Amino acid sequence: VGAIVGEHTYNVDAYDRLQTYYVKAISYLSSKLSFAYEGEDITDFVERPQFRECVGKSDSYELWECREQVWNLSFRGKTVGGESFPDDRFGATFFQPFYAGQTFGLGQLNPLTALQMSDLVHQV
Repeated sequence: VGAIVGEHTYNVDAYDRLQTYYVKAISYLSSKLSFAYEGEDITDFVERPQFRECVGKSDSYELWECREQVWNLSFRGKTVGGESFPDDRFGATFFQPFYAGQTFGLGQLNPLTALQMSDLVHQV
């Protein structure tokens, strides 16, 4: 938690206020890290029938790229089964649990990109 809060603290411009850092720190400490939209976890969401075409993709990049395309074609800005979905990026909808622009690690990867690169990282 300290590394993530520190990263956000020192990667912002000097005009941000201390109160903002405090709110971020409290959010990190008191919140369970969850990748979900409206209470539906991403692991459950990608089990929907619309994502069938992504099953069997050969690596993590292809898998998550396919899922992002399905999101754009089938869910983004649409109502599916009576449920409305935002007209926003897949990563922004499911993979920014605390703040927009959230990135992690030395490479400053957002969570979706980290998932896409996991096979390559494992290989290297």
